[in-house]
Amino acid sequence: MTVNQRKVNLLKKKKTAYLQKLFPKTGSNIPELRFKGYIDAWEKRQLGNVVDKIKSYSLSRNVEYNESTGYKYVHYGDIHTGKADIINKKSVLPNIKPSQYTTLSVNDLIVTDASEDYQGIASPAVIQELPDANLVAGLHTIALRPQATNATFLYYLLHTNNFKHFGYRTGTGLKVFGISWPNLSKFEFNLPSLEEQDKVVDLLRFLDNLITVNQRLNQKSIILLSNYIYAVKKPPELADDLHLLFICIIFCYLYNVLDYYKLQNNKL
Repeated sequence: MTVNQRKVNLLKKKKTAYLQKLFPKTGSNIPELRFKGYIDAWEKRQLGNVVDKIKSYSLSRNVEYNESTGYKYVHYGDIHTGKADIINKKSVLPNIKPSQYTTLSVNDLIVTDASEDYQGIASPAVIQELPDANLVAGLHTIALRPQATNATFLYYLLHTNNFKHFGYRTGTGLKVFGISWPNLSKFEFNLPSLEEQDKVVDLLRFLDNLITVNQRLNQKSIILLSNYIYAVKKPPELADDLHLLFICIIFCYLYNVLDYYKLQNNKL
């Protein structure tokens, strides 16, 4: 395991810990960790009271096109694999045939209504930017439009243990587990002011960005080191070319710094 992979694992553990402490536990109306200056109790809400359900379609893989059509969709399988997660202009989503669809908008949530295990029940994706196409909610999804609520806050809320336990209790099925909108809409949680929601989101997004930067560095390290090994194994002078390894490491570091500053300036 590389140094960067260990760092990625540590950052993921830190994010998981923050995720559980930044949201109130069952029976409490304040979180364990809180930003300075915020003292008001969070208000109890039901999910159905803070979002509007919008139309999704039973679109499966057989409707996909290789060429651009001006329409893309979110399939529940792409949410489970992470292909559709925090969706932006760089997200690679499948093309579909154009039609008179109700399309998704920035800040909409798309939640899976089916999973092969309870852990994956109601896995969420959130639209932070639309790709260069109309976007539609596809097979086994529930599309939601938050009202006066930070959509990414709800996205992180649906990753908490409280919500996962709710999914365990309300999910149905034997081999494939599912959840209906009437049941999902009854999920009760505590909601802070919009300003405090934004602060929670900023912290968790910052951790996500750090994880992304270090994952990219790890991938680039593997590629560069593989190229190095290939280059030095061809000639017999392996020992004489060790300086190339040092150059590879320097390149990796520079890529990391560049990616970090791009993320900080929202240029990615």
